[in-house]
Amino acid sequence: EVLHDRRIPGRYPVLQNLGPGRGPDTFGLAKVLDRDGHSMQRAPIVSRREVRVGLVGSRNASNSVGHPLPEWKGTASMNWTRDRHMVNVLVQYIDSYIDDIPQDFIRSLFVGNRHAKVNSMTTVDVQYNFQLPASDFVGEGSSLTFGIKNVGDREPPFLNESAGFDAFSHDPRGRIWYTKINWTM
Repeated sequence: EVLHDRRIPGRYPVLQNLGPGRGPDTFGLAKVLDRDGHSMQRAPIVSRREVRVGLVGSRNASNSVGHPLPEWKGTASMNWTRDRHMVNVLVQYIDSYIDDIPQDFIRSLFVGNRHAKVNSMTTVDVQYNFQLPASDFVGEGSSLTFGIKNVGDREPPFLNESAGFDAFSHDPRGRIWYTKINWTM
């Protein structure tokens, strides 16, 4: 049987125009469904000696799917705009899932015995944007942006892999500060 990865996509407006300067807030949620639109069963938690293929809620390293498939992923954003100022807050959630590759004895000597579950992860990003006023050398639409990704400096959950994390689902870089200038003439 072929896996049909159907999700509940979307950006759903939650709050709109709730006072001066308030922008539309959105909430996005994705749940893995089967080809008929029904919820698929999560991978069972099993002992380290027994490996089962569960697709949803599994790392899927021991089968032909090849990528982790958390049952839930979610994104929520809050936006505020007033005059030339804009602030955005983004919260991202990745559900926990089962690591379907048992940990070998040698690795357990170095990192200890870990759970067969990859924990969920939630990160928060913030961004401030200022629209520069037009002048002789700055065109309309120029802006200056400051932001922080992963404000809480969250580390990705441990995974039984040489890198120690899941590169398909998680970002290992920690907190990132950035600045962006958009200059028009």
